[in-house]
Amino acid sequence: MTKREKIIVGVMCLTIVYGAYELLGTGKRGSDKKAAPDASAQANPTDETRKFVTDMTQKLVAERKGAESQHAVNQASSEWTKDPFIQSTALLESKSSGPAPQKQSNDKSAPAPAFAFTGFLQMGDTRLAIINGMEYAVGDMIGTSGHYLESISPEAVVIGAAGGEKIQLTLSEID
Repeated sequence: MTKREKIIVGVMCLTIVYGAYELLGTGKRGSDKKAAPDASAQANPTDETRKFVTDMTQKLVAERKGAESQHAVNQASSEWTKDPFIQSTALLESKSSGPAPQKQSNDKSAPAPAFAFTGFLQMGDTRLAIINGMEYAVGDMIGTSGHYLESISPEAVVIGAAGGEKIQLTLSEID
């Protein structure tokens, strides 16, 4: 054997002797390692879980009584003056609650749509129209005014109303 091989075998033998000493040793250290984890593993998980649940319950009860939480609840239950989903600074009361006006005051024959047809998408057999920034398929309700999308083509859409009125919009580009 070469000198290098003798060193490797010697280190390996020392490692095996140390491992056997740690595993089978009757010293104070070896018995402490085995006894402590078994005793703590049987008693602690349940006690720690109960303590955690108790602490969290107390914290949640204390947090509910906070002034900030109470303010948030009060604000949420009060009447809203602005719609959070409309990007506008106008108040809800100032907007008309009825259906959108269909006629312009200057020209009685041409409808003044409250809708803007700004995009067309086709994915396979599905056609979608982008009206007022939202995507609609044929038959979808547009807003809350009772209008629905009747037909879609790449150049125009037809919007129907509950009263039988129809509005045809051509594709317009936004600058």
